[in-house]
Parts: sequence; structure tokens; C-alpha cells
Amino acid sequence: MVPINEPATIQRAKQFLKDYRQWQLQKHSFSKWVNQPDTEMPPAAKQADFECQLRLKTLAAMREIDQPTALLADLLTDRYIHHLTIPQTVADLSTKYHQGYLAERTVNRYQNRALLIFAYACPRNLLVKK
Repeated sequence: MVPINEPATIQRAKQFLKDYRQWQLQKHSFSKWVNQPDTEMPPAAKQADFECQLRLKTLAAMREIDQPTALLADLLTDRYIHHLTIPQTVADLSTKYHQGYLAERTVNRYQNRALLIFAYACPRNLLVKK
């Protein structure tokens, strides 16, 4: 396996997930085409939908691996798809996975691990080589 630059890969995956918001907004701006099946969607709307689905399906694939990876996928979903704060994310994960309190530092460590796994799982090449 080719060695990767983990900090740069984490940053690239983080930015990729942060971009979900812009793609989602662009997708919703084309909602009239989505609601009318007889009308051809413009290429920009198709691209926005594809970009949103790429992120969501990668997270869904992560959930299917095992429970620890599902927790990491839910952490990324809470933070980047639902835009929850760290305390809200901690509360959500604690409820879903019946865990005790997670410290902010632990969540940050989990988030970095989750971003690396996301970078490996994503069909788009997010890995930064050394």
C-alpha cells in the first residue's frame, strides 16, 4: 500500500464532506425539475444530485462494515450532513450506541479516524500521497 499523508488526507476528506452543503443547496435550487418527471434535468442539477449521493452512499457503505465503523459514519453524518455541534453529536451518538459520555477530545480523535476511513471508502480519490 502506498504511504499517505494522513493530516492532508484528513483535511481533504473534511473539505469534501463540507462541500455537501453547497451541493445540497444547488440541488434544491433545481427542485422544480426533480418534481417534474417529464422534464429533463439540467446537467448542473444532475451533477449536484450526484455529488450529494456520492457522499451519502459512501457514509452508508461505511455503516455496513461493522458497528465501530457505523459509529464513525454516524459521527460524520451528524457533523457534516446534519451540521450538529460536538455536544449535539455526543448526545446523539451516546443515545444511538448506548455509550457513556464521550469527551470532546475523544470525539475529535474519532472524527479524524472516521475521515481517514471515509477517504479510503470514497470512490473519489481523496488520499494524499507522501
